Amino acid sequence: MSILSMTGFSKVDFLCDGCRYTLEIMSLNSRFLDISVFICSGSLELEHKIRSAIASKVRRGKVRVSLRRVSESRAIGNEFLSTIAKVYDSVVELSRDRRWVAPSVGDILSVLPYYTANYDEGLNWECLNCVVERVVDALWESQLKEGERLVEDIAERLDRIERMVERIDVAYHEWYEGRKLELRQKAELLLGDGLGGSDMVVNVLTELLGKGDVTEEIVRLGSHVKRFKGMLRLDSPIGKDMNFVLQEMLREINTIGSKSGSTRIVDLVVDVKSELERIREQLQNIL
Repeated sequence: MSILSMTGFSKVDFLCDGCRYTLEIMSLNSRFLDISVFICSGSLELEHKIRSAIASKVRRGKVRVSLRRVSESRAIGNEFLSTIAKVYDSVVELSRDRRWVAPSVGDILSVLPYYTANYDEGLNWECLNCVVERVVDALWESQLKEGERLVEDIAERLDRIERMVERIDVAYHEWYEGRKLELRQKAELLLGDGLGGSDMVVNVLTELLGKGDVTEEIVRLGSHVKRFKGMLRLDSPIGKDMNFVLQEMLREINTIGSKSGSTRIVDLVVDVKSELERIREQLQNIL
């Protein structure tokens, strides 16, 4: 079984050019694919490539991606150090011309972390490509585990619904026989023993009881429950199909509630609808 939830999270720590980074991805429920990327380098090219790589593997959901640096302890490129040295020489020369106090090497080193904080010369797509694949694969595993949890929860609720439908069926037949006897006794009381069991009275009683007949609805509801259980074992995206079957189940249980004249059945209908609403909430997270 490979039913996926739209809710998931994954995180990968990696080294690039001697600096440690963390790439995180989180997905939430959404009707469409919405990807937001926040990266420390500010490179639009890298952002576009990350977005494209994720869009090729994620079908739907609100996806948030964060790439940040978690360690500054790395070797600084020779080109950058050469630039710093040139800046230092220029500052010293300018200080002499203006008769300022020339900065020391310590002064330069004290402000060096400020400039290196946004220096991501080594962060490139060659380094990120495999990392993005790893974090998306880990997201898929997270969504699969969440999907398995959702399936277990939905299956348990369907079992409860199935048992309640059986109780509704029993309660209906008990109500039917009791109501039939009650109406026959009233007919005999009003018309006398001779006419209380006539064909005309029987036909009238049958018509009156038929208005509360929910046998077909009970059979269809039970069939929908079995079909829903079968869909949980499929290996394909079934979120929309499940929603359709759920709507049919709600329609049948609403009909049972509106036609029933038994308070016992009405109480069971309320319990079934409560379980169906919880299943509807769970389905919002299934791809």
